[in-house]
Amino acid sequence: MKNVITLTFVTLIVVNCSSVVNVLPNCESRFSASKFLQEANELRIQSEVEPLILDSNLSIVSQKWAEYNSNKGEIVHYDEQGKGPLNRLKNAGINKKLVAQNIANVPLLTPLSMVFDSWKSKKEEENLVNPFYREIGYGVASFKNGCVLVILLSE
Repeated sequence: MKNVITLTFVTLIVVNCSSVVNVLPNCESRFSASKFLQEANELRIQSEVEPLILDSNLSIVSQKWAEYNSNKGEIVHYDEQGKGPLNRLKNAGINKKLVAQNIANVPLLTPLSMVFDSWKSKKEEENLVNPFYREIGYGVASFKNGCVLVILLSE
């Protein structure tokens, strides 16, 4: 009769890993409406134009359009039926005659000032300093590797 001895080895390995996890800020905190309004109004003051006023109703429409662009995965000014910002405002019960829309696709870690720099001498900057525009709506949503900003300007 053979004696069989079974040896069982249990190895316990304890690994203590400490690492730093970099958490990126979300679009809403990185590109807040108040920060955008402050930068826009600094630009308007330099242009000797009255400051913009943030309008909550315009912001609701702007936010919905930012989310639309986010879900679509591309930057568009008009929907599939060819309807633009004025139509969206009318559908929301907002009666405006003069409307401009600026949309920006911004990498998350880009300073907001660089957005304004990229708009220098372009239609977007003209919209921001146009004295006929007094109210602003602001929306932001995640977009690919960054954020989409939607700005509506109106009288």
